[in-house]
Amino acid sequence: MEKNKINKTEDSIKLRSKIITIFGCLLVSFIFWIFNALSHDNATTISYPIELELDNQKFINYSSSKKNIKIAVSGYGWTLLSRSLGIGNTPILFFPNALENNKIDVQTKILPILKDRIKDLKIIQVMEDYVYFDVQKKNSKQIYLKLDVSKLTLPTSSKISSKIEINPAYIVCNGPEKQINALPDSIFFTIPDQFIEKNFSDMVDINYRPAADITLAYNNVKVNFSISKKQ
Repeated sequence: MEKNKINKTEDSIKLRSKIITIFGCLLVSFIFWIFNALSHDNATTISYPIELELDNQKFINYSSSKKNIKIAVSGYGWTLLSRSLGIGNTPILFFPNALENNKIDVQTKILPILKDRIKDLKIIQVMEDYVYFDVQKKNSKQIYLKLDVSKLTLPTSSKISSKIEINPAYIVCNGPEKQINALPDSIFFTIPDQFIEKNFSDMVDINYRPAADITLAYNNVKVNFSISKKQ
């Protein structure tokens, strides 16, 4: 029995040794093939980063400010490998004034810079014509306020007997330029539901938000007016 166990152990060791030898040979062959392939000129497609530098105080960005463009290139194998891994691919930076309809023309604005950045490779073709972003300039607008007197609840025997004073006379809306430009010049507001029996002087909230991206610089104003008995 002990002799059979010894024989099985020896067979197992021999099999393991053969497997290791075969694996070692395959590994060496693979490494040799890789080194041989990388020692010649080849062609491949790499990604190159494009970034948009934004002042968040002046712009609203609805998309990623980091993009990648696909480029078909040829060159020395080791150089292709390092570029494919992103080594040495310093992002090309643009400011919003480079955008035309929220896109950058690859041929006129990116390709000349790209040729200077990857002189160690030959550019065969850039896969995209444009790099797209979704950026809007921030803007603000003063919207003048008008009190909707038809919705005031006064005693039937009373009336407003003075000029309605609103201070400040407008609210300031901030947001994307396109949405801001579409806002009206003035809006009506109401005083929260209450029975007004005497002269009114109080802060009133302005509940106005026409779009999720639009904010108010302040949301309340001081309203003053007098009421008196009808003649």
